[in-house]
Amino acid sequence: MILLFDSNNMKAINHKSILAAVAATILCLVPMSMKAQEYERLVQSNHSISMQVFGLEYSYEQALGGTWSIIGRVGFTPTELDYHTDFNSASVAFLISPALVVEPRLYTSLGRRYDMGKDIYNNAADFVSLKTQVYIDDDDFALGITPMYGIRRTGGEHWAHEFTFGTKLTITTENLGLAPHLQYRLIFTF
Repeated sequence: MILLFDSNNMKAINHKSILAAVAATILCLVPMSMKAQEYERLVQSNHSISMQVFGLEYSYEQALGGTWSIIGRVGFTPTELDYHTDFNSASVAFLISPALVVEPRLYTSLGRRYDMGKDIYNNAADFVSLKTQVYIDDDDFALGITPMYGIRRTGGEHWAHEFTFGTKLTITTENLGLAPHLQYRLIFTF
């Protein structure tokens, strides 16, 4: 007989209760493991062309396993918004630049939507991601890193739309910048 002591009660626990606890743990983990294997095929790989308010991109999303994917994008994207005001006038300027984007993405509600019988076609779910973007900023290269939360929904066989928000850190050779990120994207998948 193996004796272990519980520090609160200081009474002996025999090996049968240890085996029962291990068996209960295994029995609880097996359904979770089976559910994770079921979710293994939920994320879909796809090609797409997306439009933002100012911008056009081609992207490819590759399923990595589970509810993870990685997205590669190339195109013209909005990279900066400048607002200037003085006593006589106010002006707003947008900077659109050619950019390369790599974005690992974790779909946080894909399994829940699947279990509820909701539409998950073309990865229609909530997600968190880390968007890493390299683009040209005033004849120099800039790096943008944006941790963000997003909502993606489909509107037919080939159409989807995405709303994302987060905080963007911009790194250039001359300075560092921090700005809010807010984006709506209309997507055509194929």
